[in-house]
Amino acid sequence: MILSTYIPSDIRLQTNTQIAFLFAQRLQKERIVAELTQVELAKKAKIPYSAIVRFETTGEIQFVRLIQILKVLKKLNILEEIITYDPIKALDDFEAIEKRQHKEKARRVRKNGQ
Repeated sequence: MILSTYIPSDIRLQTNTQIAFLFAQRLQKERIVAELTQVELAKKAKIPYSAIVRFETTGEIQFVRLIQILKVLKKLNILEEIITYDPIKALDDFEAIEKRQHKEKARRVRKNGQ
């Protein structure tokens, strides 16, 4: 199934299938830039050729195979933000900012005794 319909530019407005297909198209371009055929990529990633073809035409692939492709294309950094992001630390940072802002507001004293 090749998606040839209009795809909105805002990713939040796209279906899961459209997003997967766009991601597959992006990696297909990366494969071409790396001067690799589908067969060569499959061999280097140690996955079946049919998995590459299916991914590039539908966007469907097993996650572990996607990681193998990203490694071969030297694009593993695409997943880095997701893997290294720590929501607990982010929440702690947010709470610290909130406390600091609250203290700053409490310190403000109005002029003219009001």
